Amino acid sequence: EKKKKMQNLQDFIDWPSKGVLYVTVIGAGNLAHVFAGQLGARPEIKVSILSRKADSIKKSMTEEGVTVRQQSPISDKDDKFVTGKVHQVSAHAKDVIPSANVIIVTAPSHARPEILTQIAPHINKSRPVFLGAMPGLGGFDWIAQSACDRLGLKNVIIFTLKDVPFMCTQTVPGKSVINLGKKTSLFLAVNNTKDSKEMKVASHLMTQLCDHIPCVLLDSFMTVTLTPGNPIMHPAIMYGMFGPYSQWDGKPLPESPLFYEQVGELSSYFLVKADREVQQIKKAVGRITGTDLSAVWPLRENLKHVYGDLVRDNRTLMLAMRTNRAYEKIRTPLKKDVSGGVVPDYGHRFFLEDVPFGLVILRDIADMVGVQTPMIDELLEWAQGLMGKQYLVNGKLDGRNISETGAPSQYNIFDVRQLVTRNQTSKL
Repeated sequence: EKKKKMQNLQDFIDWPSKGVLYVTVIGAGNLAHVFAGQLGARPEIKVSILSRKADSIKKSMTEEGVTVRQQSPISDKDDKFVTGKVHQVSAHAKDVIPSANVIIVTAPSHARPEILTQIAPHINKSRPVFLGAMPGLGGFDWIAQSACDRLGLKNVIIFTLKDVPFMCTQTVPGKSVINLGKKTSLFLAVNNTKDSKEMKVASHLMTQLCDHIPCVLLDSFMTVTLTPGNPIMHPAIMYGMFGPYSQWDGKPLPESPLFYEQVGELSSYFLVKADREVQQIKKAVGRITGTDLSAVWPLRENLKHVYGDLVRDNRTLMLAMRTNRAYEKIRTPLKKDVSGGVVPDYGHRFFLEDVPFGLVILRDIADMVGVQTPMIDELLEWAQGLMGKQYLVNGKLDGRNISETGAPSQYNIFDVRQLVTRNQTSKL
């Protein structure tokens, strides 16, 4: 008996006992491959991949699909293997978006505005469609809402997770990936809806699609936007390693240092200062809007919540980063120099993503709530100079490249109350 397609919210609530769920994952990285393998192994789900690397993925993919090695915390002997068949792989939205009930964007923040513009015309308008990002930082909620508003898409339910649901690594495109483990909770925000049924469905879907991890519903997207993570970690650590106060002499290094395990006191100092500024922004936003931002923990506490026992020593932020097993063996993103050594790569996503869709967003919100951010400004001015961009000029976000960022002011949002209200979620 052929199962029906999902036509209304009740069908989603009844799923997986009724209907086939069509899921399209956008991206070709570790998380996209975990979803492809794990979801593709379930008969009640048809999972597709949308990626500009579609041709190379299809060439290497076998009939069986993608294999996920689910790593055991005990020993390699206890690892489990799941192989899932991928329904479609394409570089074209028209092939994999119209059928989708759920669209999960795993691509980096700086790629998302273009992706959303490309997929929006192909989203089915006749039934509910859940459109989300993992992780959801970088202004995904207002950027996605803008893309939907332009086309009058009223049936799209926008959601984000604060963090990625799985820690994953070592993707062999189209073939395999290692799932190092799942998070203990999913922190979920759903956009601009007072419909508790939509909230219930989004929570149900995420728990089902993310290996039955329980969902915690957030009061608003602002918790996701302000969560201290990559947007301050990556620039601050790079600033300590290669900035004007570092010991780097400008010459190529023989190899890339371990990014977290060898993080130094100077990088940690800058990061702590930036983290304190984010906490000041959080307090000001909460005071002005009344929204609950209690889950925007300071970075050291956030690492403890997200990674749990994987962090062996949480006494200081530097030690928490150095002893986090999830951070092991991650190298600093450097590129080869003509001399044979390696030098900083200012075209890496640590700059392309974390500056215009991280630091700039934090600075824009700080402006809205009247918080001074000297450390964030310092990181921003240093990074933009290396990138050949101008975002912050003379203390104002009006540089020539500001339109290329995810700043809410570029989406006609100038008041933090407007930002929180349009993204306020309802309680179940």
